[in-house]
Amino acid sequence: MVCFVVGLVWNFIVLNHNEYCISIEYTASNGGIFDIFRMVKRLKQIIKMN
Repeated sequence: MVCFVVGLVWNFIVLNHNEYCISIEYTASNGGIFDIFRMVKRLKQIIKMN
């Protein structure tokens, strides 16, 4: 999983071999910040497993 940020907008990308999927946009200026926190926390777990 990869994350890219443009201003307040966050997107997450999952790459599986030659296929990828981009998440919906999460805005850090509203309730989306809690979704972003969950995604980053999960990303940390994935990195630790590898």
